Amino acid sequence: MVPLSLSSDTQSKNSLKIAIIGQGAIGGLLASQCHNLGYNYQLLLRNKTLVKPNFSLQIEDIRQQVTQIQPKTCQIDQAKNFDLLILPIKAYQVLAALKSMQKNIQPHQVIVLLHNGMGTIEQVKQLLPDNPCVAATTSYGAFKPAPAYVKQTGLGETHLGWINSPEPEQVEEIEKILTNLLPPSSWHQDITIALWNKLTINAVINPLTAIHNIKNGELNERKYTGEIEKTCSEICSIMQQLNYSVQLKDLLKRVNQVIEKTANNYSSMHQDIYHGRKTEIEYINGYVVQKGKELGVGVKANQELFNQIKALEKKQ
Repeated sequence: MVPLSLSSDTQSKNSLKIAIIGQGAIGGLLASQCHNLGYNYQLLLRNKTLVKPNFSLQIEDIRQQVTQIQPKTCQIDQAKNFDLLILPIKAYQVLAALKSMQKNIQPHQVIVLLHNGMGTIEQVKQLLPDNPCVAATTSYGAFKPAPAYVKQTGLGETHLGWINSPEPEQVEEIEKILTNLLPPSSWHQDITIALWNKLTINAVINPLTAIHNIKNGELNERKYTGEIEKTCSEICSIMQQLNYSVQLKDLLKRVNQVIEKTANNYSSMHQDIYHGRKTEIEYINGYVVQKGKELGVGVKANQELFNQIKALEKKQ
């Protein structure tokens, strides 16, 4: 990540303590940015053997410059001393992670959800109804070629919005910190619009690249046009039923822009299937299917993509 520079005066005014769950690719980028900005942060880890004073991560930014950082670490179920809790983990890991540390989460602590897909907001509201919560989505690209090495593959942008807000005097400081972590960042009055837009992109690129074992850019081939249009059309109908002003051509344009921009990349779901890992399909096309059934909207294309990915998972 290209580091930001803040004055020492700005850094010294940040008194909030940040906790980042896991050591995934985006978590590594967040840790690197916290390091660059002089923020007080720690990584919360499930693996007890990694919780040690000499734990280190290497971060290779978009300019191929490598930085080694040594963040403070803590076992996830023992974490207490934080103000912001950021979860840059898989959607299906969110609820389990929060349950494992629920007894140590205080009502004033802000929960930040940062993952692909939708559906976790409802889960967090039920589990921690009194906690302030931010939902966020980012188009930054990164992967881990080795357990303690994060390679950034693309700059992106981040969209954020409050689900539950804290006290007004806290909002400005929290928004300033989060805005600095994955810039450029935009705050939305209704973050669900941005989440649906990102969900549409993921619902097309992730399953299709995983099913056909291809890079993102290969979806530009004409043989995939019909599936892409059907998948987007179903999501567009759901969004319209939810009273969002959206047109199919706009969703298709966003999807095609990302396909072109990330043409040489493998999607996260492609990599999950390739490496025999669980995917986030329940929170992507699965969420679309759930909402379609609730609203009486046909979701045949999304259901088929969901079924094909689940079949691939069973073969692993």
